[in-house]
Amino acid sequence: MSKYRKLFLPAQDFSLNENIQLSDLDSNHIKNVLRQEIGDEILVLNETGDRWLACIEEIRKKVIIRITEKLENHSIGAVYGSTHIIFCPIKSYNLQFFISKIVECEVEKVTIMLSERTVCRKIPEKKIPIYVKGAVEQSDNIKIPIVRISNTFAEAVSEVISSDVLVVLLHTQLLQYQHVHQFQKFQHLNEYVVENHIKDVVFIVGAEGGWSENEMRSFASLAKQSPHIGVWKVGNSVMRAETAFMSALCASNILMKKW
Repeated sequence: MSKYRKLFLPAQDFSLNENIQLSDLDSNHIKNVLRQEIGDEILVLNETGDRWLACIEEIRKKVIIRITEKLENHSIGAVYGSTHIIFCPIKSYNLQFFISKIVECEVEKVTIMLSERTVCRKIPEKKIPIYVKGAVEQSDNIKIPIVRISNTFAEAVSEVISSDVLVVLLHTQLLQYQHVHQFQKFQHLNEYVVENHIKDVVFIVGAEGGWSENEMRSFASLAKQSPHIGVWKVGNSVMRAETAFMSALCASNILMKKW
């Protein structure tokens, strides 16, 4: 179905031959971005994997489409665990960049965290659903990530602690805190996942300037609450925050056997 342009309409179900008047945003997308014409067919999908073919019936201020065919459900079974990325906004990158990568890599949960050293502290919350919608329409992923916003490091980390969840803080150095697990005794992080039967993983990626001493002490304290919280040293060089973010996405897909 890749030959069809996609339109993502979340939380909706449709009947055959039903006419649907699109919103101003979707109408503009059909007319001015996809440059579709009357009679063109598009692929309509929602977050549960339902898919329909629709024909463009009318193009005026708002576009009207008609559902012509119900297609096979495209949902993917839960053959692997879930992934969760906690990251801080970066001033040199639009939040849309990060949201689009999260959708494309099938991350189930994301927390946008304002750490002590986060420079970009204004989060355009109302635009996040728009960013998600655009990413879904440009990829084959239909999973909608759960997006949360946390105002502190401790708040973000405490919400993900569980006895059967692996919580990994990416860092460029091994930390000298007594209660922080050093996963580096394993040659590869996936060895730890296999040995401990981990299904869900959380990666924490720092802000520009790294973590503060207060945040590291908080992490050491929280690490006492679960055996699967710790630090993973990332390579031999100092990564920029955006590089660490992309590394976390790649690692989560490999660990959860999505790749």
